[in-house]
Amino acid sequence: MQTLVARWSDVLDAEPARTHVSVGPDGQGEIAITFNWREGEQEALHAAFTTVLGELWSTLDSLVVEAFTAMTLQHRPRDPAASRFFPVADSREGFEALLEQGCLDGVLKVQYQLVRACQPFSAPSGDATVDRFRDAVVELLGWTNKVRDGSCIGVWATPVSPEVRTDSPRSVLRAEPASARAVVGSTVVGSFVVKGYRPQTSVAAMAGTELNLGFDGFEPTSAEDTFGARLGRLVKTIRAFAAVFSSFTDDVPGARPVRGAHRLTPTWKDAGESWTADSLEALDASAIGLGVVTGGQTLRLIVRTPTGVFERVVPNASPLRPYAKRGEAAEVAIRDAAATWGLPDFVFTAPVERKGSGVREVADGLLIVGGRGIIVQAKAREGTPGDDERERSWARKVVSKAKKQAAGTLRRVTAAAVPLVDGRGRPVTVDGSAVSWAAVVVLDHPAPPSGVEFTEVGEKLGTVVLDRRDWEFLFTQLRSTHAVVEYLHRVATEPSRLGDEPERYYELAAADERATPGSLDPALIGLGIETSAPTLPSAPAGSDGDEAHELVRIILEDIATIPLDDAKQDDRRRVLASLDSLPVAHRTDLGAFLLDAFEKLSNVQEGKTRWAFRTFLSAADRDQLSFGVASEFGEQTRDSFHYWLRLRHHERVGRIGDTSDLITIGVLLTPRPDEYRRWDTTMAAIGGDSGLTEEDVARLEELWPTPLPQ
Repeated sequence: MQTLVARWSDVLDAEPARTHVSVGPDGQGEIAITFNWREGEQEALHAAFTTVLGELWSTLDSLVVEAFTAMTLQHRPRDPAASRFFPVADSREGFEALLEQGCLDGVLKVQYQLVRACQPFSAPSGDATVDRFRDAVVELLGWTNKVRDGSCIGVWATPVSPEVRTDSPRSVLRAEPASARAVVGSTVVGSFVVKGYRPQTSVAAMAGTELNLGFDGFEPTSAEDTFGARLGRLVKTIRAFAAVFSSFTDDVPGARPVRGAHRLTPTWKDAGESWTADSLEALDASAIGLGVVTGGQTLRLIVRTPTGVFERVVPNASPLRPYAKRGEAAEVAIRDAAATWGLPDFVFTAPVERKGSGVREVADGLLIVGGRGIIVQAKAREGTPGDDERERSWARKVVSKAKKQAAGTLRRVTAAAVPLVDGRGRPVTVDGSAVSWAAVVVLDHPAPPSGVEFTEVGEKLGTVVLDRRDWEFLFTQLRSTHAVVEYLHRVATEPSRLGDEPERYYELAAADERATPGSLDPALIGLGIETSAPTLPSAPAGSDGDEAHELVRIILEDIATIPLDDAKQDDRRRVLASLDSLPVAHRTDLGAFLLDAFEKLSNVQEGKTRWAFRTFLSAADRDQLSFGVASEFGEQTRDSFHYWLRLRHHERVGRIGDTSDLITIGVLLTPRPDEYRRWDTTMAAIGGDSGLTEEDVARLEELWPTPLPQ
């Protein structure tokens, strides 16, 4: 819209209109104008106009896409691959045909109803706001169709007060303006009569006409109803529609996917694609094999790994919500980032509590997974930033305040149970005294100041200071709430330097690469394949196989969205925390194993069941995690899976001894007979005594004779 206005202003600055006057022998005359386009001007204006139309359609489509993605943290859609867009049809049958493509699959019912009410074939609803939205969609569709039919933007003349002057002023009767019309060739904008006209009479005229953009089919209803005004109203109405449509999603409790989460730019690639060998020579001088590329709009790290030299691109922080205050939008973005790349089940908000005559927030957010927690304090830079020194001073001031607030939160959550709400909108009460806490202060700043060091580390509450870009870096790098929380606890007792977290991460990742693997429990040796991987991988999670890595997240989502009674929510969160503790470096390999097994078992003879399992055995203080695929699902498959899991748990207890506080978790994938989705996910967990007799164990070991699959 701004480009269109600017181009039109440039056209008018060149004064392209010319006024012409003609008088007949009888003294009757006309005032006309011509409009002289410079080369390419009209075409450029038309291109800008079509861009505005495209952006308006894109806005409507993006509303549907955002509503769909927002709900994917709450539910699994029928067809995730279906194209989402804002459907518009001139008949009920056409609309139903578009719906069959899944274009609105996943949006809320009230959002669907609003889209339907705005269709051109829908009768007026009687609601002034809805009908205004419908009229806007109809007008947008009409203009779009005109463009497709070949109509081009032009000039519209609205005569207001044309004037005629002669050498005998009293001889002119009042000039009458013509009706508004498109300017095509020589266009009449007024008429007049010269009383007693003679050929030698000198006649001059002023058009007294307003020139605006015009378009084929545009018929103004008044002098104020210009094409520009109407287009402005259309843009304003679409924006209002967007706000209303989005508000329905915002009313649903729970976290949302972060804006711009699915970025197209690769963040991990062979450095040889962008850098020559000579330019990478400086990397040899680095003791940890890390180079930092300064300048540009994104941070670039050159990382030497055992498999080659790679470039890690760290994008800027994701866009904030445009309709909220910066501070509120930053808090939402920080929580949503943790819920998008981690699990929303571990992201918590607390209700506002009354303190004396006022109220206070317990925290801006909390992350709790297993026995570790993070107190999140968010600080956003409002107003116009100043010079670097002023912004460093601001950062130090707000971080000092945030640390005090985090300390207050620690006292509150450890003094008594706190009612919280997780990222799926589910209530939960947490005993903070049973959690090991650290804090993170996340700064949102349009241009974070560089070189700000925070050397004071709290004795009771270790604190990490990050900017929002680096907060999102940790989650996109690890894609695991458990892994991020473990990392933050690891660095919470060290000084922080604002904006340097990716560098510190890779320093620790290099140390992990060089570290000697810990010894395996003797009771586990020989039962499977011994593997070791760095706690902090150099490559972003999923970069070695996004589909396989994403499968693990889908499994977690399936388990997180199984309908359960409130009394079982704590058990579910316990299971999810244990599954999320699966090392990041092992997830792609696990996903690939499951996908491969799924393909191999897809053609098993009917009536027979084939199985494939993988179990992760680790330290004696860790839960046992088992994943499997079966060629079909039925009552017998379910019962067999439960018995298999009890056998594995029985063996674990027999090898390691007392594991009364640990559990064995089993996840089973089985194919579905319909097209709703590819597989079903079954989860079971067992702790304590397996309940198996010696006779049961002997019978089960005949079915599964090996202690663990190799």
